[in-house]
Amino acid sequence: MYTPYNPGRPSRFTQQKKAAARRKRRRRRRLTLAVLALVLGWTGWELGRAIATWAGGTDASAHLPPPDYTALKQAISGYVTSQPGAYGVVVVDLDSGAKLDIDGNRVFFAASTFKLPMNLYLYTLIAQGKVDPNTKLIYEASDYEDGTGWIASTPVGTEYTIRQLSQASIVASDNVATNILLDDLGVDNVKAFMRQLGGKQVVDGDNVTTPDDMALYAVKLFEFAKKHPTVAAPLIDDLEHTDFNDRIPAKLPANVPVAHKIGNWTDQWHDVGIVFLPGRPYVISLFSRDIDQDTAAQVLSTVSRMVYDYQATLPKSS
Repeated sequence: MYTPYNPGRPSRFTQQKKAAARRKRRRRRRLTLAVLALVLGWTGWELGRAIATWAGGTDASAHLPPPDYTALKQAISGYVTSQPGAYGVVVVDLDSGAKLDIDGNRVFFAASTFKLPMNLYLYTLIAQGKVDPNTKLIYEASDYEDGTGWIASTPVGTEYTIRQLSQASIVASDNVATNILLDDLGVDNVKAFMRQLGGKQVVDGDNVTTPDDMALYAVKLFEFAKKHPTVAAPLIDDLEHTDFNDRIPAKLPANVPVAHKIGNWTDQWHDVGIVFLPGRPYVISLFSRDIDQDTAAQVLSTVSRMVYDYQATLPKSS
């Protein structure tokens, strides 16, 4: 059951930052995760452990060889080409920056994956002190949109905090919450931010993207969360607890946290996120079209497991 983010609980990124400082002072770059947990008294929060593991290898990771994705790319390409539909797959190893790209520049309708960079923009403004997440916004009639979410069933004129709207836009993929936020943020500002991050397929008036661009935004989210752990903690928590888990996390071990955002549009089915594999976290961006949802979920979850199984064999940051 989903437990909402509790600001009174130490942020997983704050724990990571403190842990890294202690390790530096003690000159223990090669401590294992188990020893760190004992020495620092971490909680059992899996994402905290995963991020701490990655951060613990920040110095050592420079000495780790980047993964050779050649065989994995061939295996995934062979698999998806044998399936109905069209696909785009991008994987980024967060230790080395190495990248696997299969039709990563193929253009898809972004659908609700757009809510990931939109929320990254929102939280960037929060980190800059330009937005107060406790500010209340009003649900106007013009914000109504059918589809996922629950705010559409509430009365027009109801007020929600920016934090509530952000959470709804991620956890429930709430379309009305997204529209209310966009009224406040400005669609043009969000798209300018996406271009600033390096997005190449950002079109005014059209919600399109590529697997490569979405992978980039997920990498930027990871970097943002490391730089602003306290601010980013609720967003990461929301992405970990979405209502839609039939793709990237579906076939992964239950104890591996996945912060991700899906997108659906007629015959297009996507998922993008961060898999916090201890010692070797990675970004994965999976897009599909010309296929039914059940088949897409099966194909994308299988690809996700193929990537996980390979990443799990790599040397880990210690």
